[in-house]
Amino acid sequence: MPTTKLDVDLLEEQDRIRWNHQQIAEALPLVEESLCVGGTNSYAVQAAIAALHCQATRAEETDWKQIVRLYDLLDRLQPSPIVSLNRAVAVAMVSERRFLERRLGEVQP
Repeated sequence: MPTTKLDVDLLEEQDRIRWNHQQIAEALPLVEESLCVGGTNSYAVQAAIAALHCQATRAEETDWKQIVRLYDLLDRLQPSPIVSLNRAVAVAMVSERRFLERRLGEVQP
């Protein structure tokens, strides 16, 4: 049985300095405009999710709570197994952050 190796760049491991920041800066206002003027559709919501990832200077600074809310909306607009999976990952990231914050609070004097 052949095995397939997935070549995946995890978000946490990506070098964000290599991202095209000029294109990101040009795109962010367009994303906002599409949400305000174009109404809420699946493409605008997906763009908003991508924009939140782009606005974080490090993966740890990603607004996962907002991403969960956007996936909730996307799931209503265009439900699919991948949307459910991505939402589950975002929920896990929120939960992990809360867990770490609680643990740090226990350790600090």
